[in-house]
Amino acid sequence: MKIKNLTAIIAVSLTLAFLLLAYVLLQIRLDGQLNPHQSYYLQWAINIVGAAFFVVLLIGSYIRRTIVAPVAQLVKHAEQVAAGNYAARSDIQADNELAALAAGFNEMSAAIESDIAARQRVEADLLEAKNALEALAHRDGLTNLPNRRHFDDKMEKEWRRTQRAQQPLAVLMMDIDFFKGYNDHYGHGGGDECLKQVAAALAHALVRPGDLVARYGGEEFVAILPATELAGALLTAERLRSRIEELALPHERSQAAGHITLSIGCASMVPSPECAPAQLLAAADRMLYQAKTQGRNRVCG
Repeated sequence: MKIKNLTAIIAVSLTLAFLLLAYVLLQIRLDGQLNPHQSYYLQWAINIVGAAFFVVLLIGSYIRRTIVAPVAQLVKHAEQVAAGNYAARSDIQADNELAALAAGFNEMSAAIESDIAARQRVEADLLEAKNALEALAHRDGLTNLPNRRHFDDKMEKEWRRTQRAQQPLAVLMMDIDFFKGYNDHYGHGGGDECLKQVAAALAHALVRPGDLVARYGGEEFVAILPATELAGALLTAERLRSRIEELALPHERSQAAGHITLSIGCASMVPSPECAPAQLLAAADRMLYQAKTQGRNRVCG
């Protein structure tokens, strides 16, 4: 039984006893059945019960203030902690063991809250590191373009999406003309700088959010153009080729021009269950070979 309930029961019992004795005394006095000696003792009994009643009220109030209320607060604090509210605190203003227990509860809650905050920070750092690693795994370290792996993932997704929507999907295969001679003449450092500038120009030349250009390997680049027929792919390819010419990067060993140029092969098709992405890539690669055999620095499709 709770302390406050026990105190209330005792108080009510004493009140009833006090009222009963007072009623009995009143009735007896009215009937004249008691002599003065008996009436004196009965009056004392009533006074004692009344005094006991007020003492119980005082004790109950003290117990409620110093024990019942602090214990209830501790119980509420424990329930809040159990529910995951580690910011909860007990505020017991007393100089007893319950106040010390409340202080211990507060320290425990603060420690748990601190541990959880530290764990959340660690988890956030780990998630950020994981996302950064995933981004690096899909990014070419030299040109900062998406790499072959990222392109393959994008190709698979766009192939399935355009197949469901029955829309055309275009691919551009691009190759820097006579890049081996460029590396031999300007060195690998110069070759790397050339690749960076070409990659940046290609990335800025694609304006649609769904289009993607990636480094395919070495001096080769590839672009994927969702919802694009061959005519649109040829226009985009010509814009990319022109953008590289506008860089005017000197290339003394080129047999196509005195600067860096680009050969591009284009292909487009509506994906179907009977076909595979590799067929579209192979078609674009054949067009790239045709552009090279026709003199380079041109677009074929």
